[in-house]
Amino acid sequence: MCPDDGVRPRPERNEAAGAEELRRELGACDKRLLLSRSVGAETLSQDQDLRSAKGDGHEPGEPGKMSRFLWGIDWSEWLPRGFTDDGIELHLSDIESALPFISAHYGEIFEQDLERGRFYSEPFDGAKLRYYGMADVFEIKHAERTIGVFIGTPSDWSTYYLRSMGLLPAYQGRKLPGVILPFLFDRLAGGGVRRFEADTSPSNLATVRRLTHLGFNVTGTVLSERWGALLRLTKFVDEGAEDVFLDKFCSGIRYQRRHRGNQHITQ
Repeated sequence: MCPDDGVRPRPERNEAAGAEELRRELGACDKRLLLSRSVGAETLSQDQDLRSAKGDGHEPGEPGKMSRFLWGIDWSEWLPRGFTDDGIELHLSDIESALPFISAHYGEIFEQDLERGRFYSEPFDGAKLRYYGMADVFEIKHAERTIGVFIGTPSDWSTYYLRSMGLLPAYQGRKLPGVILPFLFDRLAGGGVRRFEADTSPSNLATVRRLTHLGFNVTGTVLSERWGALLRLTKFVDEGAEDVFLDKFCSGIRYQRRHRGNQHITQ
């Protein structure tokens, strides 16, 4: 464990204690995540959940990816890919490989009290595991060490949902989402995605700022028993669709039209 990852070394523990810790960490978070609705804040209810989900003919790696089924996107054609001169790379992964990072670091990344869950948490059962088996799961790595995770899923035939993105605090000043997300967006748009959506806590100003600089509009609010109050943000691929939103629902200055053609809005 590197000294700059901000996580205190943990004492050695037996397998049963480790399973109990994993249940506590995944089940007790308050889910105000960087890009909100994340597997990192959900419950692994019983030790046999993962085993039983695997045993019904659906290994985590077996379900077809939704993005490939809908839009013909095969991420292995483009990944792994480097994004910085010092070797930070994006790798294609799966939910089972990403869970150790999520359970070890999401509490710190999102400043959550892992012992006090505020919202309703559902068990990580076979259906949920199969769902995440069909999601796009990526690991961000530096020198072969995982420093972040991104999870995305189609929410319908033309919409891609940014379900979760978390980076270790030591890397959060590197502006990695500003180079990684546009890379993913370009390939998804080329396959037929017409809009990107994300939810985040109203208090998560860093994420709101980051997403609006990437061309996202605040398009609504969401209240739920699972994640509390969230802002919904949408990035439109079609200018015509964005024009409908701007003309029908917005008053005042339309900064979006000033910056069309740019990857993001700069100050």
